[in-house]
Amino acid sequence: MKNFKLMWELFLNGFDSLEETGNWDVEEYGEMESFCENVLVCILVKAVFADRKATQQEIDAINNMFGFELDIDTVSQILDIMDSEENDILDEPEKTFNLIKTANEGVYNEFKELVREACKIVIESDGIVTSVEIDKLNKFINKI
Repeated sequence: MKNFKLMWELFLNGFDSLEETGNWDVEEYGEMESFCENVLVCILVKAVFADRKATQQEIDAINNMFGFELDIDTVSQILDIMDSEENDILDEPEKTFNLIKTANEGVYNEFKELVREACKIVIESDGIVTSVEIDKLNKFINKI
């Protein structure tokens, strides 16, 4: 398995230059690092509940990736908030990811790979990989 933490750290290193050159609109979208982390965490929360049941192992996988201390109740609350928002960033993933693609296509391609790897880590973390989880991940990846 790839070292996600290292991949993530290397990925984050280039954002300052994109912001400084004006390729990323910090005023409108905030810092690119925060934007991408938010998108990725939202995707992972959805991945945890893809099979309609969350396990602490899946939550721990997210915690290990980002240094969080989440529990199932907190992640359930995050999902409830996401589901209640009218403009969830994942309702139209193409739109969200096109913001990144417009800033830099290389960053966009790398981010897609990070999303794929992170979802795979979370999905496999409880030792039970269902076809529902795999199908939802593949459909999502194909949209972006």
